[in-house]
Amino acid sequence: MDESQKKMISHLDSLPLSEARSLVAAHHYGKPGSVNQNLCESWLASKEAEQQEIHESESLSISRKALRYSKFANIIAVVAIVVSLVTAIAITCLKN
Repeated sequence: MDESQKKMISHLDSLPLSEARSLVAAHHYGKPGSVNQNLCESWLASKEAEQQEIHESESLSISRKALRYSKFANIIAVVAIVVSLVTAIAITCLKN
């Protein structure tokens, strides 16, 4: 990679991904099929893969947290059922 290509990639890195995507799609850095355009498209594909990986990781984290909360909610529900059964039995015994 020569100096101008390094500067081009550095400029793309400095931009929000959506803006960089628009510039690459508009062939701002070279004609379709040119070395510069191919380099930019490879850079963009790499950045989009990184973003996808981050989103998947965050989604997995949220799913795990939701699973923990649902397990805790199930335990609370079981305790509530046991307490209501014990209360019902106690009331029945007191009436007799």
